[in-house]
Amino acid sequence: MEVQAAFRVIALCKFQYANMAVMYGLALFSAISLGFSNKSTLYQHKILYVLSIAFISIMGILSARTFFLMIFLSFLYYSYLLYKRKGIYSFMYILLIVCSIILLLIISISLLENSEYSATYNWAFEWYINMSESKSFETGSSNRLYEMYLFPDNLKTWLLGDGQFVTVDGLFYKQTDVGYLRSLFYWGLVGTIVFYYFQYKCCKLICNSTRDGIIKKLCWLIFIWLLVYNVKEFWHANLYWALFLVTLIKFKYNNSQNDFSMYGYL
Repeated sequence: MEVQAAFRVIALCKFQYANMAVMYGLALFSAISLGFSNKSTLYQHKILYVLSIAFISIMGILSARTFFLMIFLSFLYYSYLLYKRKGIYSFMYILLIVCSIILLLIISISLLENSEYSATYNWAFEWYINMSESKSFETGSSNRLYEMYLFPDNLKTWLLGDGQFVTVDGLFYKQTDVGYLRSLFYWGLVGTIVFYYFQYKCCKLICNSTRDGIIKKLCWLIFIWLLVYNVKEFWHANLYWALFLVTLIKFKYNNSQNDFSMYGYL
C-alpha cells in the first residue's frame, strides 16, 4: 500500500480508490454522451472536449484498474451510439478509434516500462503483464476479491441480514468488499432486492420523464454499471439519480413542454 500511495492519484473526500475511479468513469460516460448532443456547449469547443476526455481517462487509470473496465464499457457505449447515428458507416470510425487506442497503449507502455515511473506501469498494467507472461488476466486484487466471496451460514442472515455494514474497527463486515455480499449481510435478501429495485425504479422514473434519448441511454448505462460493479464493490447511484431528478424538477416548472436536457449547460 505504501508503494501504491506513491503513484496512485489520491482519492478525494475519503472515497476508496476504486469508487473514485467509478466517478471518473461516469464522467467519461457523460462526456461521450455530450458528443451526441447538439445542445452541448462543451462539445462545441472540440479541443477542450478532447482534453477533458484525456484528463478524465488519465486520472481514472491512475485511480484504480477498475477504470479499464469502464473504458471498455465506454467504448461499447460509444460504438452503440455511433451505430445508431451513422449505421454501417460507423464501423470505419470504430476501427479508427480501436487503432488509436492500441497505438496510445503501445506508446504509453514503451515510455513507462523502463522509466522512473516503472512502478506505475507495473501496477496499472499488471493485467497486461500477467497476460503476456502467464496468459492470465489475474491481478493481486482480483485474487483477493475471489477470496472475499463468502455467504451466510444461517437462515436469519440470508433473509434479514445481520444489520452490520462495518465493524467497530471500521473494517467492512465479514471483511468482504463484494457489494452484493455486503448488502446481503446488512439487510438480507429482502432488503437487497428492495434496494436494487429502488435503483431500477429511479432509473426508470427519469427515463419516463424525458424525451431525450441520450439522457435515457446514459441512465440505463449507469444502472447497468451499478449491477456490474457491485460484483466487486458496494456502490449505488443515488447521487446521480438525485442530480437527474433535481434537473427534471427544474425543467418541469421552467419548460412548458415538460421535458429536460442538461446538455445545454455542459
